[in-house]
Amino acid sequence: SPYYKVFEEEIVPWDEKLQKIRIVFDTWIDVQRRYVYLEGIFFGSADIKSMLATEFNKFRGIDNEFTALMKKVAQKPTVLDVMAIQSLQQNLERFADMLSKIQKALGDYLEKQRQSFARFYFVGDEDLLELIGNSKEIRMVQRHFPKMFAGITSMSFEKEGDQLTGMYSREGEHVKFSSHILISEDPTIYVWLAKIESAMQMSLAHQ
Repeated sequence: SPYYKVFEEEIVPWDEKLQKIRIVFDTWIDVQRRYVYLEGIFFGSADIKSMLATEFNKFRGIDNEFTALMKKVAQKPTVLDVMAIQSLQQNLERFADMLSKIQKALGDYLEKQRQSFARFYFVGDEDLLELIGNSKEIRMVQRHFPKMFAGITSMSFEKEGDQLTGMYSREGEHVKFSSHILISEDPTIYVWLAKIESAMQMSLAHQ
């Protein structure tokens, strides 16, 4: 505008404020998205706390700081009041960086699990974490069987779910395993799931 100089003094500070607001909000949205995802994982299963203890402790620290910040925002939710909060941008950038590292560590952990048992690629991250967290509970694990095994919906078992004796299809067909699988024998879930995979093939071939 040829008349820009007339109101330049008024426009420049507002331009700077709006640019800063845009940067802060972009970071804020990223933090919220990562926070909501990780909160559901870390606070949704007690077992995750022990499996990823370091990441859980880091997330709990961010949770305390982030919720404290949100309380301040809730008291004065006007944009300019929010922008006046001390070290707002630096804190949000720090949260984003830490949450990104936690998410990467979580992703690396899940990728190792999937490499150990390829059928884990058929389930999402949250479902996989639930599987790992309930690795000795067949009743919880078998909920996810239809995603991993096209023909199996549940197991027949004895000894309170520790000994697996056969498999059921969606139609209710039952096939007995040639040899039983004992869950308590194996320290990790993918070992006895691999045994189910083998038993499925061997039992059908045998019968």
